[in-house]
Amino acid sequence: MRSEDHAKIHLAYVPGVGLAGEWPWATPVDADEGGGTFRLENFLMMTPLVVGDLVRCERGEDSHLHVVEVLALMPGLLLGVTHPSDIEATVRPVAQELIHAGLAVNRPGDGFLQVWANAYPPHLAQDLVRREWPDGWEVVERLDPVGRIRHVDEAVNFTPAPFPRAAEGDTGYWAADDPAWARHGVSDPATLARLQALAVEDPRVLATIRAGRHADVLEFMARIAEPDPRRLPPLTRRLLVDPPEG
Repeated sequence: MRSEDHAKIHLAYVPGVGLAGEWPWATPVDADEGGGTFRLENFLMMTPLVVGDLVRCERGEDSHLHVVEVLALMPGLLLGVTHPSDIEATVRPVAQELIHAGLAVNRPGDGFLQVWANAYPPHLAQDLVRREWPDGWEVVERLDPVGRIRHVDEAVNFTPAPFPRAAEGDTGYWAADDPAWARHGVSDPATLARLQALAVEDPRVLATIRAGRHADVLEFMARIAEPDPRRLPPLTRRLLVDPPEG
């Protein structure tokens, strides 16, 4: 595996995190076809891993590279900031101001923003925490590498397991038999297989498909595949539907 290659790796979560797992891009550092050390090229949505963190992966029986260990975290400070929902006119200027100041901004969902200060000098980090945020905004997390690894250990399932290859009967849904994908220009087997996997992995994806919002599922799939979340346009609404209870 060449060092300039990028690979999709699988990070599994313990139950209750909100997603069964994520598929960030990573760059091999010391790896071969069976796995090894990789450098993350994405911010994660559900756990405080950032671009540059090093993880160890093993290739599972399903041929996917699964994260089995976090090896090293980038120095820096990760802030979690809550803000009122549906206020894009306020969020975007704040995010752009932070980016222009040399900070990285990740937006896992409406109402929550992460600010990554890589190797930020301690006094400037304090200034960041104490800055005048807009009304209704609040810094709710301040994570150094020790705090980040604690959250990671609580959320991530490091036991490699085959990514689910569900039969149709597992969910009552089979992407290849859904004519709506063809109407959205999706017909290649690889993309249909990925959509099927997402429908099995995340109940919200299946609920969104069953609500007829196939375009939202495609946008969600594109967003989680983006190597640099800063390139993504901000969300103005939720993409996925909550599954019915019971």
